[in-house]
Amino acid sequence: MAQIVAESWADLLMNDRVTVTLEGKAEQAFFDEVCTANNFRSMMNRFEEYCFALGTSAVVVAVDGIEVDAEGRDAAPASGLRLDFVRADGIFPLSWQNGCIRECAFATNRLENGVPYLYLQIHRVDPDTGTYIIENRLFEQQGSHLQEVELSSVPAFAAVAPVFRTGLKGPSFIINTPNIANNLDPDVPMGVSIFANAIDQL
Repeated sequence: MAQIVAESWADLLMNDRVTVTLEGKAEQAFFDEVCTANNFRSMMNRFEEYCFALGTSAVVVAVDGIEVDAEGRDAAPASGLRLDFVRADGIFPLSWQNGCIRECAFATNRLENGVPYLYLQIHRVDPDTGTYIIENRLFEQQGSHLQEVELSSVPAFAAVAPVFRTGLKGPSFIINTPNIANNLDPDVPMGVSIFANAIDQL
């Protein structure tokens, strides 16, 4: 029943009838292209289900194909945008105010050529400019031990910059939680499962 509850909420929020309409034709075409390339509809429905089951999920915009200069500034336009969908167990808030997460680290598991990796993105605000910096780090999983490796050593991450200065005042991630109070741990900005207080009834 717990799964049915989470599925029902997800289907209410992300289904075939949901459309996202932008004002400009070029913007709409770009948005549609990014969504298609990232299997957005299917993944968003799945992660809405995770959100209601686990209390929190996130969508993180990542940029591939960025060339950077010596100071970490982008020197060439992006060749593609990637949407990373992250479950609650991979979301680590670093700073927040009034429940709004300002800085955050995101961890996702990847498998490349049979080798398991942990991919870590750290989104933080540069205190000098007030704009966001994204740090990308990759760890090879060796049993319970993590060994950091160079991004360039793994072909799938060769185009990912170790440090990317976005130039944006706002974050390039969205944290998604059910609109209910977290009465299990009210001092953290994470959400609570939609059925967290109804386990006995279920």
